[in-house]
Amino acid sequence: MDVKKLLLPVDGSEYSLKAARYGMELAKLVGASIVLLHCHKVVPPSRGRPNWEVARDALVAEAEEVLAPFEQMLEAEGIA
Repeated sequence: MDVKKLLLPVDGSEYSLKAARYGMELAKLVGASIVLLHCHKVVPPSRGRPNWEVARDALVAEAEEVLAPFEQMLEAEGIA
């Protein structure tokens, strides 16, 4: 099997940290890159503007905060 990319879902929990460490070791072993994934609930457009935009911006900021440490870990290990 020729693995090129690994999908790594993260939520900032201790479990996702353990999964990230495992995923990084696997990526290094097979020479793969990692795609980080963080999901959130959909913001219903029925909230209207500007409420929808405020909620969306808050979720994006939260996602960036969750992803940042994992991005730093990957960069430190030299994993794309």
